[in-house]
Amino acid sequence: MENQPIKLQTGESIDPTIVRVMKGIKYAERDPNQDEWNQVGDKGAAKGAYQWNSVAGDGWENSAKKILGDAKAPMTPENQNKVAYYQIKAYKDAGHDPEEIAAIWNGAS
Repeated sequence: MENQPIKLQTGESIDPTIVRVMKGIKYAERDPNQDEWNQVGDKGAAKGAYQWNSVAGDGWENSAKKILGDAKAPMTPENQNKVAYYQIKAYKDAGHDPEEIAAIWNGAS
């Protein structure tokens, strides 16, 4: 089952490379003393499992608007995963490899 492609609602297959990058980012951003999906870091500037940072990056609101079409979309696990997936996919589609994507996610340019 693990090797079978998962389909998105659009019918496209989920890219396993993107999923691996998502897992790596989520793992690197975690604080084991906080709820996985409601993490707060960087003195309140970064939020969620993937630490969307409103000071150093697009933040949740801009990212949610871009991907979900709703800046006020709740930070549910499903929404966070969807936004992270499509943000990382955009970096990959632009020619970045997983290491570059992780660096970009963490504020490198």
